[in-house]
Amino acid sequence: NHEGELLSIRDPEDFKDLDFSCRSLTKVRCEQFGNLIFVNFDDDAPSLLDWLGPIADEWAEFRFDQCRLAARHRFTLDCNWKIAMEANAEVYHVKSIHPSTIAPILDDRRNVNTLYPNGHHRMIAPRPQGTVNTLAQTRGDLPEIESVGEIARTCTQSYGIFPNWVSPLSAMVIPPLLFWPKGIDQCTLETWTFAPDWGDRPAPDQWTENNGEKLIKVLLEDTEFGAWIQKSVNSYGFKGVPLSYQEARIYYWHQSADQLIGVDKIPESLRVPPVITKDWVYPNDPRRAELPAD
Repeated sequence: NHEGELLSIRDPEDFKDLDFSCRSLTKVRCEQFGNLIFVNFDDDAPSLLDWLGPIADEWAEFRFDQCRLAARHRFTLDCNWKIAMEANAEVYHVKSIHPSTIAPILDDRRNVNTLYPNGHHRMIAPRPQGTVNTLAQTRGDLPEIESVGEIARTCTQSYGIFPNWVSPLSAMVIPPLLFWPKGIDQCTLETWTFAPDWGDRPAPDQWTENNGEKLIKVLLEDTEFGAWIQKSVNSYGFKGVPLSYQEARIYYWHQSADQLIGVDKIPESLRVPPVITKDWVYPNDPRRAELPAD
């Protein structure tokens, strides 16, 4: 029985007034994007496509329908899930935290942030001028998603889907990072890798070594200070953190969370001032007015 109805019980004479129709398994909404299945426990929530908005169209080139799961692992981090997620939603830290891994292939000063309805966001950061695509060279043996365009092939292009999905997207892999609360000061980092069919070759894994034995160096760098940041946030001396343009996606996330919860339900001392106006939310962008005319 795949509909979840209660069909029978033991000793039915003890339950003469039991209405079987009220004892079925709870139904949940399931929606599909490519080969990904999203489960939603809220019947009143918008549809998946409405929630993604314009991002659904932007993702068409990555052919989620032609990729399959290659790797999935979980790691426990000693910090709040938002601290862990925020480390993957800005480029301000790149030169300090990733001097030999990411900094040589990502120009943080030319990064462009895009903010979308519903709290989603995107960053596009080109490689430093004069560098080559070393990532493509090291993965020359992997099949590509042929429809992927120039931006994802020449830049670091990463999306944040509200509330807990962060993923760079490339012509080689679709590797989401998901962050799940595990109490106030712990969380679970879930690493995924989706890729086109790799045939008889080893399945690609964007984020771990030896099939989940440990995180790759980049993610170890991203997560090594999480526990210390948590201690700082917990201290009496913590008064908040000023954020730069490179960290605008973090601010927009918190502003969007306030709006979703309901600003009137949040103590004033915990609210985020709504400084990011609709002028900065896609499809709007005041910077366009500063571009030279064609």
